[in-house]
Amino acid sequence: MTKNIISLFVLVLLISFGSVRAQSYSFINDSIVATFQRCDTTQEAILTITNNSNKQDTLTWKRTVRNITWPSGWTVTTCDNNGCYLSFVNQKSFYVAAHTSENITMNVTPNNIAGVGYIDLKIVNGQKDSISGFYRFNINCKSAGISNINSNNEFKIYPTPFTNSFTIESTAVSKIKTVEIYNLIGSLVYKQEVNLNTETLVISPNVMMNKGLYFITAFDNNRKQLFSKRIQKD
Repeated sequence: MTKNIISLFVLVLLISFGSVRAQSYSFINDSIVATFQRCDTTQEAILTITNNSNKQDTLTWKRTVRNITWPSGWTVTTCDNNGCYLSFVNQKSFYVAAHTSENITMNVTPNNIAGVGYIDLKIVNGQKDSISGFYRFNINCKSAGISNINSNNEFKIYPTPFTNSFTIESTAVSKIKTVEIYNLIGSLVYKQEVNLNTETLVISPNVMMNKGLYFITAFDNNRKQLFSKRIQKD
């Protein structure tokens, strides 16, 4: 009898603890479906999570493409307070300090390719999914329309492969404020702040980079993605 009472007490305590943890977080844009219809611009969705507790915690975002007709030419970037990650990174852990808010931002660039697809972005506590925020990002673009600076095609990168440096060329170079280079596992290997009023930008990474494929991503002053392109290091 005593053993059963102790077991019941532990079970109630665990349930209560999970309930308290779940109530420690609040979300903006939680469970909202966002729909976009432009093929020539980078579309942005933001999920904001607030830690209402007195302790820092580590959470995980999980991204899932839910439509098998999702065009292979579309580029997806997900950003948290540790960095930005390209399409092949589907989940990452991040921290939220006590009584602060953090944004998880998704950028989808159709690159002037018409198509239909949607992504689910979920915030969970560890692997148990005991707390969660949810955002469904729905993209249905039927025509390319008029291109603008958010199209990958507006920016040229050369040479590729490169040895020590490469050039970004566009009439919209002045919009670029940050350039980041990621390896194939989604880790940031180089970051450069930019403030130029020219049509060319030379990037000379002063870090050790092995030969292979990398991804170059550029952001404007508001941390909105301008383009994401592959580049080969020789």
